[in-house]
Formats: sequence, structure tokens, C-alpha cells
Amino acid sequence: MARFLKRKVDTSSELIDLDTLPSDPYDRKLIESYNVNQKDAIRRAYILRGPYQLRGIEFPQTKFQGDELRKFKEEWYDKHEYKGWLEYSSKSDRVFCLCFYLFRSHFGDGRDTFVCGGYNNWKKVHASLKKHVGLVNSLHNKCFRMSVDLVNENQVVHTQWDNRTPKEKREYRLRLSASTLLGKRLLNDGFAFRGHDESKDSLNKGNFLELLELMGEMNEELANVILENAPANNQMTSPKIQADIKHCYAQEMNHVMYQKKEQMAVKKLDDEYVNPRWPRRKTNITNRHYFVYDCFNEVLDLQIQEFGNCFNEVTSELLVCMSCLSPCDNFSAFDIPNILKLAEKYPYDFNEEEKRRLPVQLGNYFNFVKKDKQFANLDGWGIFFPTDFVILDMEEDTEIPFILGRPFLATARAMVDMSDGRLTLRVGDKEIKFEVGRRVEDDPVNYIKAIESSLDSDI
Repeated sequence: MARFLKRKVDTSSELIDLDTLPSDPYDRKLIESYNVNQKDAIRRAYILRGPYQLRGIEFPQTKFQGDELRKFKEEWYDKHEYKGWLEYSSKSDRVFCLCFYLFRSHFGDGRDTFVCGGYNNWKKVHASLKKHVGLVNSLHNKCFRMSVDLVNENQVVHTQWDNRTPKEKREYRLRLSASTLLGKRLLNDGFAFRGHDESKDSLNKGNFLELLELMGEMNEELANVILENAPANNQMTSPKIQADIKHCYAQEMNHVMYQKKEQMAVKKLDDEYVNPRWPRRKTNITNRHYFVYDCFNEVLDLQIQEFGNCFNEVTSELLVCMSCLSPCDNFSAFDIPNILKLAEKYPYDFNEEEKRRLPVQLGNYFNFVKKDKQFANLDGWGIFFPTDFVILDMEEDTEIPFILGRPFLATARAMVDMSDGRLTLRVGDKEIKFEVGRRVEDDPVNYIKAIESSLDSDI
């Protein structure tokens, strides 16, 4: 759990005076090195200053391929494709990109050519700059749009909020409260948010939308501001909003658990535990007892409650009975009474006569498979393929083989080797092979049917 409780520690420097920010790109520190609470203010200060562009000076020349001299030219600042972001450092004689410096860290890009190192190959500068700009959705253009949006006051959240009427603000708070409280309840009970089909005509849109609709039916005031009655772009029901709600509660839970972990680290485990709600009352237990037993049992109870909400008694008993059929460890989990309980849950598949004969058949089956080498050292249930079968009304006959159609063969990635008489079915990195064209008692495809037939004859 330590990796889930670990919180990022801000190791950046203290707040700085924005007037002392270096202008020359060569002297700047990376944006990531500044205090996290001041990064946006630093970005805004640099954007308001504009790109660092020296004008009216003599730019130094650099030799290329012998005696050929090249240098930076002042008119490049005003070129349409470079306008608003191209910078030149006189200290390093290199060009930089302002917007890439400010917002590169948002996209996890580690390139430093136009951020720290700069670029000074004046012979190929235009080709490199055009490659850096790229297409419409390139990283450079995304950074450039972010720099424009940051200083656009009309797009700031508080500006948009202040422009709303009191009625719109109240309706927004109602929608937000309904979505967040509903999300809290679903997370507390361990229920899923989304459904398979969340369209308007769906009969089951998922727990989140169905319960939100139910809340609207019970409260007319809420019904007037949610779902279809809310603005199309502000309904607080999209999958992204649902994911954001879950993420917010997860962050709060991590914060609470981190605080408890810090308290446990500071306190001496052998000292008496003090309840923060009633600090003057004696608890007569140690800090170790509280954190090791009380907290652990509380989390364990929540997990058991969540498991119980997902599986009722019938489903749990069904899983236990099915586990008795596991071939692992030489059928060590095989239990005839539980398998008989499993048969009781399928009254239409077993009549009274078959139920009476079932204990003897299971006993013979267990002795038979334990002696057979083909069932030795099994470590699982094998390989399962999702298929649709058409059941024909016909007499049971082990001499009739299975007919595998093309859809199944495609799903199982079948390989048929007619010369060796072998059929190979594959799923993932696992495969299973069958012999084809052999006798029924030697063919694994019909092996279980042959076993059942032999057991019936023994009885």
C-alpha cells in the first residue's frame, strides 16, 4: 500500500518576485523548477512581456563548410510562421521557442533543443523551425494555443462565472451537488457508474444515469435543471465528468490515508491512543492496537461489505460448488456433496433418477481421472472459447463427432494439419491440440462423452 499512499513533495524553491525573472532565454530555469503555486503566474508574466527579441544590433557570424559565413537575421522575427514565439539569445547566439518553454511540461516532452540548448545552425534554420512548428495539432501549436488562452481574460473560469446570472449559478450548483453526492453513494457501495448502453432510448443506462433520473422524479426542482432540462454542454453526466468525480474522491481518500499514516509515524506506537473527538477520555488501548487492529478491521469490513454487495448468498454458494470441479493439484478440491448441491440448482437438467445415480457416477469419475495420466499435473480449467451452439433434438450418441463451423474455427484461431491428423486451437499464448480422424475412445474431443458412457455402463 505504500506506493498508493506516497504523495509528491514539492521540492521547488520559494515564491519569487516576478520582476526578477531573467529575460534572456539562455539564463532561464526550467518552468518545472519553480514553485507549483506560482508556475501560471510566471507563464503569464513571460507571455505579457512577449518573446525576447533583440533588434538593431549586429548579429555575430558563424562559419559553415569552410569560409561560408551565416548569421541570424532580424527580419525573421516578423515572419508569419515565427511571429509571437521566436526568441534570440545574444549570450549563446541561438534561437529559442517561448511557448514551447512555457508549456512543454504539460505534455511530458523531454526535448531541450528550443528550450534550454537552443538552435544555431543558420544554414538549415528554416527547415528546422518549420519541422518544429509541424502540423496543426503538433506539440508546438498546442503550446502556442495554451499561451494565447492563458492571457485571454474572457476564458478565465472566474470571468465566466461572474458573467452568469444568479439563477444560472444556482442551477449549476444543484447539478453539481446531485452528481457529486450520487457519485459518493455509488463509490461507497462499490457499484459501477456506467452502463453498456447510455443512449436516450436504453432501458438500462447504468447506475449513475438511472439513479440521477430517479432523483429528478422525486424532486421537481432538481428535475428542472438536470439531464434534458440542462444545457447540452453542462449536464454533468458525461463519461469524463463521471471519471473526474471518481478521481476527486480517490484523491480525497488518499489524502485522508496519508494523514493517518503521518500520524502513525509521529506517534509512538506503545503510547496510549487518544481519540481526537474526545481527547480527554481514556481509551485504554495503545496506538499500535488502534492502527493495527481497529483501522485494519474497519477496512476489512468495508471490503467484505463490498464483496457481499456484488455476490449474494446463492451466487457465493454457486461459486464454491463450481470450485470443487477444479482439476488443480490432482483434483484436491473435488467434493461430491458440493457438486450434488450444484446439481440441485439445475432442476431442469437433472431428474430424480439421475440425481440418485449421480453420487456413484461422480465417485467412479473421480477414481477414473486420478488414474489417467492425461489429467495429471493440471494447473487450471484449461482454455475456454466463447461460442454459440444450436442444440438439436436428437438421441445422445458418442459415435457422432462435433461439427465445428467456420465462426468457431476463426475465434479459436484453428490450425488443421490433415497429414498428421491434428487440430490446434489457440487463445493468447496458450494452445490445445486434438487428434482428428481417430476412434472415439482415443479422441480427446469426445473423451468426456466416452467417460460418461463407460460410467453409465458400469452402473
